Amino acid sequence: MPTVLPRLEHNIVDGIDGLTGVLPWRTGETFYNVPSNGPAAIMMARTGRIEEARGIVDWIHEHLINDDGLVMDGIRMRMHGPELVPNIHPYCQGVALGANLEIALALREKAGFSHGDTISGLADAEAIDEAMPYITRIRSLVQAVAVHMATPAGVIDWQTGDGDGGLFKGILMRYLADVAVRLPSDNAANRAAKKVAARLVLSSAESVWNRRLEVDGLPVFATDWTADARLPHNFGLAPSTLPEALGVLRIDERDLSVQLSGWMLLEAAARVVADSDTRKP
Repeated sequence: MPTVLPRLEHNIVDGIDGLTGVLPWRTGETFYNVPSNGPAAIMMARTGRIEEARGIVDWIHEHLINDDGLVMDGIRMRMHGPELVPNIHPYCQGVALGANLEIALALREKAGFSHGDTISGLADAEAIDEAMPYITRIRSLVQAVAVHMATPAGVIDWQTGDGDGGLFKGILMRYLADVAVRLPSDNAANRAAKKVAARLVLSSAESVWNRRLEVDGLPVFATDWTADARLPHNFGLAPSTLPEALGVLRIDERDLSVQLSGWMLLEAAARVVADSDTRKP
């Protein structure tokens, strides 16, 4: 693995499109989206490629933030020009949060500040000036998720269904927990964002756990985090469509992605609860 990893990293970086400055969805595609670029920016920031990571994240925020402050899916380059794909997915919010956080922390470290260091005075503020746009974006995006993707009680209620989508809320939870635990607590705005992120994780986890089914002593989590889990099966009592008549009624809870998303949520909640910073008033 140590010999393969650098080659993989270089392969990803080499895939950056010279015209847009970001990664296509896959080789030969003209679709540039957050699901490919968000994780890549996280990797780049963690491996010291800060400028490449910044270029990607800056492009996302320049082109893919909607009027609600949420991150849209991507842009297709057509013969007649760019075509926006405005779909909103929890996954995109999550990786955008993660990428902004990794860049902000890397820039703070570059300026000589660790996670727990307090910023005091004009000199300190000027030293971390490069990191501030990314921290501001984190605060805004956490608030947008809380307002537009969650119930008033703080439970994420975005419908994602089965298949790949079943995993999307779990990915959002991973990075909300990251914000709750790792965003510096050196000012009131950051502390407020951390509190909101922690609330979204913990409220969602409580709802999902309380609405689970148990089969042979093991939990089955709902795809809809505001509703009771359904028992996965492949039959219907009163078929109304051809697939149902043939005994192929899909229950989203049957997919591993849905169940994995629930476990990711619980792991995120455990991480938040274990962090001393998020327990402070």
